[in-house]
Amino acid sequence: MNLKKNSAWHNFLTGGIESADSETRARAVVLNMFGLVFVVLALLLGVFYFFVGARLLCYVSVAA
Repeated sequence: MNLKKNSAWHNFLTGGIESADSETRARAVVLNMFGLVFVVLALLLGVFYFFVGARLLCYVSVAA
């Protein structure tokens, strides 16, 4: 992944970590990307379940 050091996306993914250790930054990026994907998919599944009629699953996925 080729990101500029001062870009807003880089700061979002790394949480502003200025560590000299690239492995620590890489772990932070992977964890933050996983969290971002999890949140987006949970909301999309919640909307899907809402329109299908599975209200309980909708509430569970949005709460996640």
